[in-house]
Amino acid sequence: GVIKGGSKVDNIINSIPLTTKKIEPNRGVAKPHGKPDHNEYIDKMIDELKKGEGNENIRKNQKQVDVNGNKVGNNRPDIQWDNNGVHHNLEVDRTDKNNQKHEKVIKENDPNSIFHKKIL
Repeated sequence: GVIKGGSKVDNIINSIPLTTKKIEPNRGVAKPHGKPDHNEYIDKMIDELKKGEGNENIRKNQKQVDVNGNKVGNNRPDIQWDNNGVHHNLEVDRTDKNNQKHEKVIKENDPNSIFHKKIL
């Protein structure tokens, strides 16, 4: 039979927001990102985060997500992780100016997250 519009299933499907897209954390396993010294700093930091108490959902160069793993932007912070229900973003940059641009985008996408910076 032909399914008529307005069925319960249609209503449920149509009520799911299209913006909700969970992205699984890559646990820092990703191709090298940026110049060798940039990538090396990121990888060392990820190793430290893995040793740290309560750090989870570690991400390297993945689209920005919130603490629930929902995508909040197309930008890719160098490192993201969660700790005690708080989402953290770290950007490694060569200039304060670039770092401030990164911070602005990250905070606009997720005002509840904590921003960390490293200037190489």
